[in-house]
Amino acid sequence: MELSKDNEDDGTNRLFQKLELIEKIYSEIGELNKHKKPEASSEIVDSGYKTTFTKRIGYADVYLFSLVSGDWNPVHHDPEFAEKTRFGKRIAHGMLTSSLVFTALNLIPGTTILLKSSQEYL
Repeated sequence: MELSKDNEDDGTNRLFQKLELIEKIYSEIGELNKHKKPEASSEIVDSGYKTTFTKRIGYADVYLFSLVSGDWNPVHHDPEFAEKTRFGKRIAHGMLTSSLVFTALNLIPGTTILLKSSQEYL
């Protein structure tokens, strides 16, 4: 099914309203701003090059990641359930935190492509 605002389906219209609200909220708090990639230089980036960025993961991020991934594990959403786990509170998805690697890669000058990755969640 192709999503379109012109679709008569009430469920689709509600979905677009929710997505527009999410975009508005995120735009207002600046979370949709892209990290700027440094200008490409003629030099090749050497092994060991470092870059950093900071992102605070909030419940809105966790909720949106659940919408995209379909992972509605209660450890991410239910404080009472999560309190009984070894974590003692709600946690972000492991893959959500892993996806931030791509933001860091985008901050390296030139073209970067991740060909292999390995994560371990404890």
